[in-house]
Amino acid sequence: MKKSTNSKKKSSSSTVVNDGNKSYFVFKHGIKIYPISVGSKFKIQADNNGELKTFDKLISQKEINESLAKTVNWYYEKLNEKK
Repeated sequence: MKKSTNSKKKSSSSTVVNDGNKSYFVFKHGIKIYPISVGSKFKIQADNNGELKTFDKLISQKEINESLAKTVNWYYEKLNEKK
């Protein structure tokens, strides 16, 4: 029997993983985080209980997941500071 090989190469860049528990925690506190289109690029926008914050950095489609994860992590840390 032939072993299957994975032809995908691992990226050498650092990747931020979005923890589902952190996402749930942030969402439970009324914060929704999502990308918005700006021409061919994107920005991250957060709806914090009706208060919209659009981050200035323009990102490519490939950077969306990492930027969303970083933003979720930032809000998670900010909410935990209040405890």
